[in-house]
Amino acid sequence: MIKYPSIEQYRTAVSNFKSLHSYRGKDEEGKPIYVSVDSFPKLRYRGTVKLHGTHADVVQNEDGEIYYQSRNNIINILQDNAGFAAFASKIEDEFKHFFDIIRSKMTTLESIVLAGEFCGGNIQKGVALSKLDKMFVIYGIKVGENFVDVNKFVDVKCHEKKIYHILEFEHWETDFDFEHVSVYQNYLVEKTKQVEHECPVGKYFGVSGVGEGIVWNCLGSVEDDKVVVNDFSFNPALTFKVKGDEHAVTKVKTLVEVDLELENDINKLVDIIVTENRLKQGLDYLREQHVSFEIFNINEFIKWVVGDVVKEEKERIKESKVDEKKFFGNVKKKSGNWFKQYLNFHLNESTADI
Repeated sequence: MIKYPSIEQYRTAVSNFKSLHSYRGKDEEGKPIYVSVDSFPKLRYRGTVKLHGTHADVVQNEDGEIYYQSRNNIINILQDNAGFAAFASKIEDEFKHFFDIIRSKMTTLESIVLAGEFCGGNIQKGVALSKLDKMFVIYGIKVGENFVDVNKFVDVKCHEKKIYHILEFEHWETDFDFEHVSVYQNYLVEKTKQVEHECPVGKYFGVSGVGEGIVWNCLGSVEDDKVVVNDFSFNPALTFKVKGDEHAVTKVKTLVEVDLELENDINKLVDIIVTENRLKQGLDYLREQHVSFEIFNINEFIKWVVGDVVKEEKERIKESKVDEKKFFGNVKKKSGNWFKQYLNFHLNESTADI
């Protein structure tokens, strides 16, 4: 399996960029060497609509074999995720055609990943996309170990088969000077709120409704107003997302944090981090893993929530200087109680229908 990388927060992408720019290799002991730098180059970023569905990949390995993935698993029509393998397997010849297009422009026999979002229909609720038929939107292409510019492959789409290219929909380009990171907060918030208010993908299909947010990918450094392709280009460590208030998984005062909002009261910190949206993502994970919503699977749910908190909020927890043992004890308690309440609510709901 070729796992798709997690998308970072703005502050993390900034920190990663500064580390990459100051990195000078390794010493004789294999330890990384960083140098002090006086300035940082401007970076050109492209923002595309963050689609609220489920992550899906179509992969062709070096031998030409095609298979399908969810975020965490290789899937098939018998062990599927939201029906994507069933959807994709019916039109596999179209994907073979896409891979031929890509290989004709690349001098490689390496694996290729078409990464995208399977969205629409009943995959998610409460967004404009839920009013549309199910479709697959390609937003990333990985050849071997590297992501490439999807703009080079705008012909990788087939509307008749419900396959779309992310750049068919509204997108944005802007330059970032990460020496002055706070300058861009208002811009990022403004664009995100516009998407949340009116999803550009829904609008493209004549449907009005809520959007989730924006994903920003680095195209490269900017020199004389031209983009220079380099190690920063489409580097997953520099990709970041900004979600609207309705889909944010952390309760913070601003959608785009430059400085972490810290809280040394454990209960308040748990309230900031363990949100309804994060807990609902835990349910999505159980669905993907084909784990039933039953009380004996509560530990599986709690384990995912704790892992997600560690992955996305480790720095905030550390800087807040709380007792981490007590903090994570409260995280487990809150997520466990929420899962029980969810099960009870749906049990009572189904009983009432009998």
